[in-house]
Amino acid sequence: MMRSPLRIVGAGVSGLTAAIQLARHGASVEVFERRADSGPAHSVRCDAVENWTSPDDFCTDLRRWSIDGAPFHQPTSLEVRTFDGVCHPVTQARPLLYLVKRGNQEGCLDWALKRQALDLGVRIRYGETQPRQNADIWAVGSEGRGFFLDVGITFRASQPNRAVILFDGRIAPRACAYLFTVNGVGTLAVLLTRQMRSARELLGNAIDAFQRVAPFDMREAKMRSGFGGTLCALNSGPSVPLVIGEAAGFLDYLWGFGIRYAMLSASLAAGALLEGSCYEDLVAREIAPLVQCSLINRKLYDLAGNRTYRSLARYFCGRQDLRALLRHSYRSRAMRRHLWPWVRRSFLGGPS
Repeated sequence: MMRSPLRIVGAGVSGLTAAIQLARHGASVEVFERRADSGPAHSVRCDAVENWTSPDDFCTDLRRWSIDGAPFHQPTSLEVRTFDGVCHPVTQARPLLYLVKRGNQEGCLDWALKRQALDLGVRIRYGETQPRQNADIWAVGSEGRGFFLDVGITFRASQPNRAVILFDGRIAPRACAYLFTVNGVGTLAVLLTRQMRSARELLGNAIDAFQRVAPFDMREAKMRSGFGGTLCALNSGPSVPLVIGEAAGFLDYLWGFGIRYAMLSASLAAGALLEGSCYEDLVAREIAPLVQCSLINRKLYDLAGNRTYRSLARYFCGRQDLRALLRHSYRSRAMRRHLWPWVRRSFLGGPS
């Protein structure tokens, strides 16, 4: 029998998504958030959601989860750039990415989820928390220093909704830099897995690189940074409460995408509580293969360099079946069977 009310600790994307799922099925839900509001701590920023790890379009998932899709936008253009200045436009029948604004302002994802939850009768207690043993769902995000450091600037932008990704090991060693613009807001950032002490210098180099190709205004620019990806959480076994989102280490460890993983794990946890099913079994089937393949891809990516990135960009960006190719790289049983034991020891230690 479920406890009433159900307690969720964390009012981020995963916690609020779980609350919405539970409340829509008649459950009484309380959400505890130690901060004063939902969303990033430092104003508004732009983010993206990958759209290739599932055969279904992300918007189909949102409808299945009964989540308002209004905050998510298709980019008018998606470009991949390499160290030599070459730009590769990416065109697909379905978008590879959806863009979204994060924050507590109207039109942002966090604001929209909060409104949905409150409208369904969810009680959100900001400025309060609960010990882990009192929670039914633990959704506190990434705790401590993470695998990634994302450092960038957010600014007022006059550009259309667009996404530009730059692969250049001199600017973002073994990771990437990106520029997202959504409805008048832009975020330009570098994603780092190493050389984090040089983050400000690398960000300055990234800004110069984007401006050289196509100059643009950056009004009211504000710097922000944050860690993501808690690898050690992946070693945790079955637990009470149910751990979701970044608190469980659910993230794409190649590109850093996390929103879809957060919402999927929240939906699985809500379903497990409502139906009495095993959450760990659902995670093993629906999420673990994606996380494992992302770590395998990360290990292989770390072995490459600028010339390999350039060759891969030429090959992949010109393919009409790019979405299917990317999905295969996150769903390959052969990759997991042959490479996961080696990659697990490398990143997580212990037996395979």
